[in-house]
Amino acid sequence: MKHINLISISLGIGYCLLSTHVDAANSVIDQEREQAVQSIRQGNTEQGVAQLAQLRSKYPEDQKILADYLLVELQAGRFNDSTLSQLQEINVHLFPQYAQMSLLYALRDLKRFKLALELAEKFYTYKSSNDLGLMLGGLYAEDQQIGPAKLYLDLVSVQELNVSQLVQGAYAYRRIGDLIQALDWATMARLLQPHSDEVLQQYYPTLLALESSKKALADAEQDLLKVKNTKLYHQIKQAYFAQNIRYAIDYLRYKKNWTEQQPYLKLDQVLAEMSAYAQDIDLNDKMFNTFYYDYIYALSVRGHSQEAIDWLNKTNKNVGEGYFSDRDIPNYTRHAIADAYLALRKPKHAEQWYKSLLDDQKYLNFEVYTGLYYSYIEQEEYFLAEKLLSDLDHQLPRLQYSDAKGSNPWVHPDRASYIELLGLNQAYSNRLKQAEQYYQDLLTIAPNNDSYINQLAMIQRWRDKPLQANKTLARLNGLQPVSKSQKLNHMQNAQALGDVKTWRNALHELKQIDPEDTGVMKSAIELQERDRPSIVHHSEFGRSRTKQGDSVHGIQGLSDRNSKTQLYSPWFLSDQFRILAQYTTRWSEYRDGVIHENRYALGGEWSAYRKTLTALLSENELGQRAGVNIQWSHWLNDHWSYRFGFDSAADIPLQAIQQNHNGQSYSAGLTWKQDSSRRASADYQWVDINDGNTRQELQLNFNQGLWYTPHQTSQVNISAYYGKNNLPHATYFNPRNHYSLDFNWSHDWLTWRNYERLFNQHFELGIGIYSQRDYTTLPTYAALYRHEWQVTKAWKLHYGIGWQRHPYDGQQEQRTHGVIGFEGKF
Repeated sequence: MKHINLISISLGIGYCLLSTHVDAANSVIDQEREQAVQSIRQGNTEQGVAQLAQLRSKYPEDQKILADYLLVELQAGRFNDSTLSQLQEINVHLFPQYAQMSLLYALRDLKRFKLALELAEKFYTYKSSNDLGLMLGGLYAEDQQIGPAKLYLDLVSVQELNVSQLVQGAYAYRRIGDLIQALDWATMARLLQPHSDEVLQQYYPTLLALESSKKALADAEQDLLKVKNTKLYHQIKQAYFAQNIRYAIDYLRYKKNWTEQQPYLKLDQVLAEMSAYAQDIDLNDKMFNTFYYDYIYALSVRGHSQEAIDWLNKTNKNVGEGYFSDRDIPNYTRHAIADAYLALRKPKHAEQWYKSLLDDQKYLNFEVYTGLYYSYIEQEEYFLAEKLLSDLDHQLPRLQYSDAKGSNPWVHPDRASYIELLGLNQAYSNRLKQAEQYYQDLLTIAPNNDSYINQLAMIQRWRDKPLQANKTLARLNGLQPVSKSQKLNHMQNAQALGDVKTWRNALHELKQIDPEDTGVMKSAIELQERDRPSIVHHSEFGRSRTKQGDSVHGIQGLSDRNSKTQLYSPWFLSDQFRILAQYTTRWSEYRDGVIHENRYALGGEWSAYRKTLTALLSENELGQRAGVNIQWSHWLNDHWSYRFGFDSAADIPLQAIQQNHNGQSYSAGLTWKQDSSRRASADYQWVDINDGNTRQELQLNFNQGLWYTPHQTSQVNISAYYGKNNLPHATYFNPRNHYSLDFNWSHDWLTWRNYERLFNQHFELGIGIYSQRDYTTLPTYAALYRHEWQVTKAWKLHYGIGWQRHPYDGQQEQRTHGVIGFEGKF
């Protein structure tokens, strides 16, 4: 810090000399020296310097001439080898005291700290003083030599100092980090001159360095700084906000770590103050840039992502929609902007901002890499995400070491986060089996790792094993605090298990802990959807042909149309009941004409804890064939489920209905499921038709997933069927017994996805054999191509076309059919 301006030094030299040496005014040397000084005072600097140079040559031992010459040379900035050599000629015993401080200030202001220190030490050793002590303390402080600086500063007699010296000492103490002493000295200076800018420029920065921004702001209000020193006032105000943001985020992290409620309380209070302040300042004044950067950062942390981006676009004209050219935006704000864009589902914009942080190794942390990774995932750029992880494997440190003697290294935190992300990447890439095994392997190494346990439980649930996920989470029972991830997993497991009461209660708790969590928000939306009515519709229409043209023997006739529409009410009565209205139509054209039946049904559904009961009362449009349909299903655990059904007005052949026959059906089924990729099922149905026919059918299925990538999945299905009837000459297709064996390959190509919205193409190819009593066994073929759209989160649409070749009564029939359907919530 400068206390004496260089120009004032040169103009004051003559005055100091004249006033100090009046008794020697008559000496020839002093007269000649005073003439040189007088020339400098009158502005004839070059002439005066030349005269002093001559005097130096004529009287090389004279310390007064040396002092004046050095001061003039130094203030003129002519610091060269000649000047340096003359510094060595200083005799501390004879060198005039009036020139000591001026010379030291000049050297200090020229950044020649080492020379200044050497001289100051010599002067101080010869004769100590407060001025020299302050100078030495200040010089050592500038050189960050804390010990010597504090030694000299502590020796200064503070009671003898003036305001300027107190300010100088306060600055030096602040430089070495002794903020308490710095504040003491600045406070004393403020008491002497409370309105001095020099004082305030030390007092308030010291308070802010002590993170006493609240007191600083209160004192600033008392000192009327908003009027007297507007710039300093706003600096204090911005520091106050910055400190409160830090405190609020620490509070937020503490609350989240201990899963306590209202974690955003402090941050909301800060944002409310900042919002009010933002209305009173000029958007275009660069003095407020720091405030806006902090405001954008805080908004992003709070989850007010759109508001953060709006403020970015208001305050920075060089920022476009997701891109920027202003390099002055600090890194912490860039990171917050990237997070905001990612939260707003603009991953391409987020990617650009994350990439802007990669060049700064001081700021770069794993959170930046994580954000960039998710920006790739959300753009469906799985190749780039994999490449990023591959690059990180070579860049990230593996171990972290301690300076403590004898301590062992441990896994570096960034490497630990990377290891966890590798497992998640497999899950996101649709390789759930590998991801589950990956975390199981990690837990053999670190069996009590909270994060690994939670990730494993999540993936097990994704693989349709919620009970196993609960068992995995049970490994954390009794540990405190219960993490948010653990609570979230418990809630989502309850949702998967049909335990709506637990789901609702857990969601309410999590909303108090972290309402901005994406998992919490997604679950909240899904729970709200239970309060909305919904609809499901499916239609199929086809046409059948044989080589003989219209000589069709099959089930559907020459052409057919079948559809089912179901309307569901919202869930009610403890979230376990809903009303169901159903409309079905069956229409077929046979050689003898068209037969159809339209049926209406009304009933309800009860569902809880993976048990479902549906009961419907129905009749056709003529008020005939009234019946009741009851279906029951129950998952016993993650792997086994069974089902029973009864329908007193079964879907018997339309030809039988035309002849006023009716039938009752009884059904039972059993499913085994290893996980989401492998399952087998067996279904049996017994139908009693009152024309004397009894029909029995047995269906076996085995499904196995083959290939999984982020956008491609393939699976095979093997099915076997056996049926028998005891009425040999019915008016409808009714073989005495028949069986089939089919092999079906299906493939799904997720062609496009944008969060909940997606477009999937579904392909199926099938081949098999069919055998009917009294007829030759013949091959069967089938193909299907279908489009599946997730139009919004609540609405789905599908449509497709298929082809089959199947024998009936020994003749191969070809059927071409189309399908269309939709479902959604109102």
